[in-house]
Amino acid sequence: VLDLSLRGLSEIPPEVGRLKDLEVLKLNNNQIGSLPAEFRELIDLKRLEIVDNVFTSFPVEICYLPRLEILNLEGSLFLSHIPQEIGLLKRLKSLKITPHEMTSLPPEIGLLHKLSTLWLLFGKLITVPPEICALSSLRDLSLDFNQLVCLPEEIGKLSGLKKLGLYANGLT
Repeated sequence: VLDLSLRGLSEIPPEVGRLKDLEVLKLNNNQIGSLPAEFRELIDLKRLEIVDNVFTSFPVEICYLPRLEILNLEGSLFLSHIPQEIGLLKRLKSLKITPHEMTSLPPEIGLLHKLSTLWLLFGKLITVPPEICALSSLRDLSLDFNQLVCLPEEIGKLSGLKKLGLYANGLT
């Protein structure tokens, strides 16, 4: 476990890629806006917390972490999109993001078959792709505080869903 939270960091040194056995990395409450390419070398990383930083786009380097199970990017106020490479995170079980500027999700989100928790709070999402309905392991889907006007008809296929958060949306 490496916890670099509350350190006033604006960047992560490329040497972090040398920590190949690292399983948990916490970078919360800093001023980080990007990750070095060497971040991809953290091949054993299972949990990544980058809460309350200044990302404007989803760091694509994260998508190349083959063992990542838990990703928390809450509080990156200007996050505008999730790259299609998100579908590479085959072991991801929990994804929490507050994508204030995000208006849509890539269909590749439907490739995250082990995902049980998906939080996309405080964004500008108008709809979610029907591919989200392929997430058979999904138990907790929170889409609160977006601008959703409709849900895909296939949402009923999420038979294991225990919580569906839709508070403060435009659904009628």
